[in-house]
Amino acid sequence: GVVAVLKGGGGEGPCVALRADMDALPIHEEAADGEEPLPFASTKPGVMHACGHDAHMATMLCVAEVLSVESFRRRLRGSVKFIFQPAEESSNEEHPQGGAFEMVHK
Repeated sequence: GVVAVLKGGGGEGPCVALRADMDALPIHEEAADGEEPLPFASTKPGVMHACGHDAHMATMLCVAEVLSVESFRRRLRGSVKFIFQPAEESSNEEHPQGGAFEMVHK
């Protein structure tokens, strides 16, 4: 996983955490009968981004970008932690207990 911290320029304040999941699901992606594969289809056989995780990641990155603009950041009191969590829905060999457990215990 990845954790990024944005420190505000407006003085002391709380730390707010935002989390986005970034895993693929064990589903084989197929084009409809007679259709060509889509240009954004998974390149990894047997896994695909099927339930909105791409949107979660994009939204979190947009929030980080907006809050990083100097006019926002200088008014921000405290800090914001952006937590990008792998293996949110499943465990696997790399994350046997899921991504949150691994992030907390490393």
